[in-house]
Amino acid sequence: MQRFLQSVAALILGLISLTMTQSALATEINVTVNQNPAVLGDEITLTFRAQQRPDGDPDFSPLERFLDLQGTSQSHSTQIINGNVRQQITWSVRAYPKSVGQHDLPAIAFGKDKSNPLTLEVVRSTQQLPNNGQANGQGQNAANAIPDIFVEAEIEPATGYVQQQFIYVQRLYYSQRFANNATLSTPQLKSGKVDIEPLTGDKRFNEQRDGENYQVIERRFAIFPVQSGKITFAPTFFEGRLRNITQGSHHFYDPFASSSGKSIRRYSPELTVDVNPQNAAYQGQHWLPAKSVDI
Repeated sequence: MQRFLQSVAALILGLISLTMTQSALATEINVTVNQNPAVLGDEITLTFRAQQRPDGDPDFSPLERFLDLQGTSQSHSTQIINGNVRQQITWSVRAYPKSVGQHDLPAIAFGKDKSNPLTLEVVRSTQQLPNNGQANGQGQNAANAIPDIFVEAEIEPATGYVQQQFIYVQRLYYSQRFANNATLSTPQLKSGKVDIEPLTGDKRFNEQRDGENYQVIERRFAIFPVQSGKITFAPTFFEGRLRNITQGSHHFYDPFASSSGKSIRRYSPELTVDVNPQNAAYQGQHWLPAKSVDI
C-alpha cells in the first residue's frame, strides 16, 4: 500500500513538473500601441513582439470588435552581441478605432501562446489629450480647436412625407493637402428604407470658418423614403493620407509626398429624419408630394 501511495505521489509530482516546464516554455508576446490615448479618425499601429517563434500564426479577428483593421505585416530581426544571438519577431497591425471610450483589447492567440491584453483609450479629435497631448511618451496632439480637415452633412428638409424628395448634402472642408488617392464615402443607410440617387457633380468653392480659409467639396444626393418612420444615415467619412508637413506650418507641404504622411479618417455626424405617412385626407389615386412638377 505504501509503495502504491509513493507511486501515485511520484506521478502527481511528475505531472506538476511537466506542467511547469510547458508553462516555462511558453513564448512571451508583448503588445504596444503607438498612440494611447488614440484619436478617433487617426490610424494607429499595434505592435506585437516575441523573442522566439510562437506556437502558431496570430488570429487578430477578436480586435475587429473595437478596430477597423487595415492591414498587417511581419518582420524578423537578429542581433549578435558578445556571441549571444537575440532574435525578435514583430507583427504590426494598422487600424482605425471604431468608437470613443476605453476599450479592453483582448489577448491575441498565437496558437497555444497568447499576447498580453491592452487597454486603449479613444478620444474625439476635438478633445485635448492630457499632459499637453502626450500619453506616457507615446501620444500625439489630438487636434487643434480649428481642424485641418472635417466633414459636414445635413438633410433638407428635416421632416417630410413618404416618397417626398429629401436632399442629402455632404461637404468636405480642408485646409491641408492630402494624397490623390483619398476617398469620400457616399451616404449609407443605417435604418429605414429609401432610394438614393446622386445629383450633379462635385461643387467646389472656398469658405472661411473661425478665421481659417478652407477649400470645400460639396456633393448632393436625392433621397426618396419608401416607408414612413425614422430614417437614419450612418456617418460618412473622408479617408486619406496627409502629405508631409515641413517648416513647422501647414502652409508648407511636400508636393511629391503622396505616399507618405499620416493616414486619417474624418467623420460626418449621424443624421436622422422623420418621415410621415401619406396624408390621410388625400383622396387622389397617385400620391406625389412635391413643391412643383414639370411634365
